[in-house]
Formats: sequence, structure tokens, C-alpha cells
Amino acid sequence: MRRERMDVRSLVVVKDGRIVFERYGDGLSRDNNYELYSVTKTVTALLAGILDGEGKLGPSTRVAPLIAAARPDLAGELADKQDIELRHL
Repeated sequence: MRRERMDVRSLVVVKDGRIVFERYGDGLSRDNNYELYSVTKTVTALLAGILDGEGKLGPSTRVAPLIAAARPDLAGELADKQDIELRHL
């Protein structure tokens, strides 16, 4: 990043749930917050496409149970959202 003078704020590579590479621009660290805006939507769509291609989910997959499995603390807030499918997002 430095040699090529790329305007990169941070680059983190995670494999199997572990950070295998981590670099930050001058004066930055993992403690800095970034405004991601719509980047999250693009990454989520990419991952959903990969999982669809692998047959692990599809357009009719209900989203609330997936979120609740990852974040049990949100189960109560998801109670009235059980019919939302991936195709609705």
C-alpha cells in the first residue's frame, strides 16, 4: 500500500474467523471508526450470492432466524419479522 501510494485507510484479511493480515494508513489503527454508508449492502449482496450459489440459502430463505442465530440478544426484536425473506431485502 505504501509503495504504490494507494489511498487505503485500512486493509484487514480474515480467514476462518482469524485476522491473518492487518495494515492501516498513517496515523490510523483498528480503533478508528469509518463511515461505510452503502458499502455494507454491496458486501451483504455479494455474500448472499455466494451462499445462494453454494445452495446454502435462496430467495425464500427467512432472514430473522439467521440473524437471531448470530445475535440471540436480538431475538425479541425479530419476533414480528419472521416472514421477511431474502427476496424482500
